[in-house]
Amino acid sequence: RRSAFRQSGAYTNFYDTIYHVFRALLITRTLGIAADGAGAKVRLYFALNALVREWVAYVDLKRAVFMKLTLAVLALYTAFCLLTACA
Repeated sequence: RRSAFRQSGAYTNFYDTIYHVFRALLITRTLGIAADGAGAKVRLYFALNALVREWVAYVDLKRAVFMKLTLAVLALYTAFCLLTACA
């Protein structure tokens, strides 16, 4: 399915609010779809809340990477505390 889209040379554009474009591009890349996105401006008071929600969605998409990163940082911190006798 993905290979048929790639072989056809098809390309798509999409338009959404500025904070959705990054995650949409990540999803299209994962699916093997050649795409470009453009985002519309939004008011700051709405964008702050939306960016937090998009960050949570991004972490959910990359859950395995963030779990490995969190475990590595926790292991380094634990080793540092054991070596330096953190109290």
